[in-house]
Amino acid sequence: MPVCGLLKVFVGPRGFAVHVLALLCCRQQSSAVLATMEDPGDPADKLKRLQAERVAMKRREASLKAQLKKAKEVVKREERAWRLSTCMLHVVLIIYALCEYKAPAAIKFLMVSGRKRRWPDKPGSELQEIVENMFLQCDTDELAGLTDQDNPTDPDAFATAAKYIEEWNMVAFVEDQNVRLGLAPSTESLLDRWRRRRAMYPEAFRPLDPGFVAEAKARKWAQRWRTRWGARHGGIRVRDELPLEETRAKASPKSDTRGQEKVNQGVKNASPKWAHIVCPFWARLGGFYRESLCEAKMRAQNWHT
Repeated sequence: MPVCGLLKVFVGPRGFAVHVLALLCCRQQSSAVLATMEDPGDPADKLKRLQAERVAMKRREASLKAQLKKAKEVVKREERAWRLSTCMLHVVLIIYALCEYKAPAAIKFLMVSGRKRRWPDKPGSELQEIVENMFLQCDTDELAGLTDQDNPTDPDAFATAAKYIEEWNMVAFVEDQNVRLGLAPSTESLLDRWRRRRAMYPEAFRPLDPGFVAEAKARKWAQRWRTRWGARHGGIRVRDELPLEETRAKASPKSDTRGQEKVNQGVKNASPKWAHIVCPFWARLGGFYRESLCEAKMRAQNWHT
């Protein structure tokens, strides 16, 4: 008889379980089953049916093998998740040190790197703890060599970190302009500042030059930068901020009685053609408009009479 069972594979440090319903059958068992089967039907139909069952079994077996392989890959990826390479560790340290020991830029680098490698997402608080632990475990002399702008000990890591450092510096600049001065820098001013900051680095470590604002690629770069850092370029409508009590008083339908007597007189004296359309419509827009409309109607009526 064919052997059917539940294959349970335990792998991974957390006891990750993969349950696969596996159909195990060998050639000898299959031949024994074929020999003992009794079917009074036509031998040709019996052969076709058995061949179809064999094909279905092979397809199920292939599907189960693919699922098992995929599950093993997921487990291996989780085991490798957030195990930073030496280069990534250096990039994080360089970013953290050159950003005045503030973590947002280093956290952004870890988020981007994790998504590229399909690692499980981590909240910002956990990533900040990872960054701070790396810094606390780092040797002072090693950090000094990594952050040497003229001759860093890991040039590739420094070149990668320069992009995130300058993006974070531009974010800090925009926030300062917004909060302190109430200004929103334009795309052109940001690109000009990026080029000036970029020129401060040696040629081998300079971040990418997006170009000028007249170029489409430069505007796309600025839009991607805003998207990455949660910014938005737009305009805020300027208007006076009214006190809450005054706002409620203006919004109340019973608050404005100016010209109410003239409104009633205008509605009374207006012709039937306009009384049910014009006066009720303007009566909802405030006392000033009600006065203006009804006075105009009254003057016109007096002129005709």
